[in-house]
Amino acid sequence: VGRALLRLAVGVTAGTATVWLFGLRGVPAASVFLIGSMPTALVTYVFAQRFDKSPDRVAGVVVSSTIVTFAALPFLIAVALRIAGAG
Repeated sequence: VGRALLRLAVGVTAGTATVWLFGLRGVPAASVFLIGSMPTALVTYVFAQRFDKSPDRVAGVVVSSTIVTFAALPFLIAVALRIAGAG
């Protein structure tokens, strides 16, 4: 769960920085913010399995990242709506 929380924090920070750096506004800004906040992709596990690089640990990160993001989604959507100017 610690890695999932770190992933979420890094994603939110990266999304926010991208919005700021490119001067995005409205729906594009909200979209970039939400995309940065999404969980670790399953493709990460596929590569770990294929190249035998700790697939069990990567699977745990993918699952916990998805659960943490799901729990945080109402807050993330509220922030995205505020960024888009709709909330």
